[in-house]
Amino acid sequence: MSVEAYEIVVGGVAPGGAFAQNVFHYQVDEIGGDPFATASDLLDNFETDIIPSLADCIAQNCKLNLFHSKRVSGSGGPTVFKVLDQAGTFSSDSISNVFAADMAWYPGGALNRPGHIYLWGLPYGSIDAEVWQSAYIAKVAALAVALTTGLTADVTYTSASYGTYTKKTKTVTPADNYVLKPKPTGMNKRTLPVT
Repeated sequence: MSVEAYEIVVGGVAPGGAFAQNVFHYQVDEIGGDPFATASDLLDNFETDIIPSLADCIAQNCKLNLFHSKRVSGSGGPTVFKVLDQAGTFSSDSISNVFAADMAWYPGGALNRPGHIYLWGLPYGSIDAEVWQSAYIAKVAALAVALTTGLTADVTYTSASYGTYTKKTKTVTPADNYVLKPKPTGMNKRTLPVT
């Protein structure tokens, strides 16, 4: 068994064809060392464990349409792709395809540089008078719980813990604390946010 870092990239579209991606990193206790099989299992469990909560934070006229996974530590590994056809499940359409809610994740330990998840496709009712509304805050909190719970164990790994990735050391530091930034952020230069 070895501890490896894997990334899962989720892509989607908003009205008008605006494209966005988020990168999720996991520290994985891998069994057997087959990065293709592990990446495939991670995708299956990410779809079951995380995608429903992520979709709850996205407007109903936006879609999550693809995701892929690969090992990023050690010698890396092959990329496994999977097509999604998941519409956002928040009960209203998007306000704008330019703005996103910023979930900043703060890892414990010496590395305190935050990772970010940009929840694009902000739905009507998510913010009013520059204040996040309670229904939206509850959806974001449910996503945070799903992420910090970790992915369901599978035959190729015993645990997969969400965290922030450091390229220098190719390691994942578990993230256990997040802040929903007080104002939406523009997505103009944030098409591939790294968490």
